[in-house]
Amino acid sequence: DGSGYSQATVYGEITEAAALGAGIIKMRVYGAARPLRWSDWFSIYHPTKGWRAYRYWEVISKTEEMNPVYTLAIAPPLREAVTAGTRVELARPMCCMKFPRGFTLPWQYEGNYQARPTLQFVEAF
Repeated sequence: DGSGYSQATVYGEITEAAALGAGIIKMRVYGAARPLRWSDWFSIYHPTKGWRAYRYWEVISKTEEMNPVYTLAIAPPLREAVTAGTRVELARPMCCMKFPRGFTLPWQYEGNYQARPTLQFVEAF
């Protein structure tokens, strides 16, 4: 439409299978405009548990190619095993969230029904 809008498509792909509870994964990253930074979020779609969010806290190694393979120490550990070829979402990480136990949603409104509640979420399992 000529608007000039573009959105980066940064994603990854697991290059080696990793077991449930693994704290280290290997993934190839495609379309990155910069190297991964400490504590970047990403998500993996697991067949049983759906989208789950992860962060990495250490780059153990990185290959020197256009689409590098990163070996990453992640947290939390994998919630489900992954196979080689599993897609990793880097541009728009997703996960399933819920209100924490004991949380109640305070609802106060002003004229014109405008409200600004403070929400709290934890990842749903």
